[in-house]
Amino acid sequence: MKLLVISDTHGNLKNFKRVLEIENPVDMIFHLGDICHDEEEIRDLAGEKCTVAMVRGNCDYFTNEPYSRDIAVGNHRIYMEHGNGLPDSLMSIAYKAEEKGADVLLFGHTHRPMITRCNDVIIANPGSLSEPRQADGCPTYIIIETDDKGDLSFKQKKLDE
Repeated sequence: MKLLVISDTHGNLKNFKRVLEIENPVDMIFHLGDICHDEEEIRDLAGEKCTVAMVRGNCDYFTNEPYSRDIAVGNHRIYMEHGNGLPDSLMSIAYKAEEKGADVLLFGHTHRPMITRCNDVIIANPGSLSEPRQADGCPTYIIIETDDKGDLSFKQKKLDE
């Protein structure tokens, strides 16, 4: 399985469309919030065979998407939320994931990419496709792949402009 993780598109899907051209086919898309009214267009662009899981961000005032989701993928439990309510320390974020019964926590909000491990929890942020805030200013996303055993591999990717 190939999973695409994005966040903070803020109503600008130009780079999302480019990512789909590069990465398709993908089996599932996780959008970690600040969708800004593009829920239906994202689902349409993903296609019928691709599952899309979204959560609301702090800029998503009129969406019906939930604040968080728990999803089983392979041998793992993924907890996803936008991140504006997350604690500051990685250890506290790992504890929150463990409280939710997850060994992977995906979040956005900061517009800065990261993949790290704290205790037995993988913590990942894809950054932003529309408004990146890291030093190089390059839009970023994450690809997660599952192997035959149900294990996950994570790859942070840049969309070179």
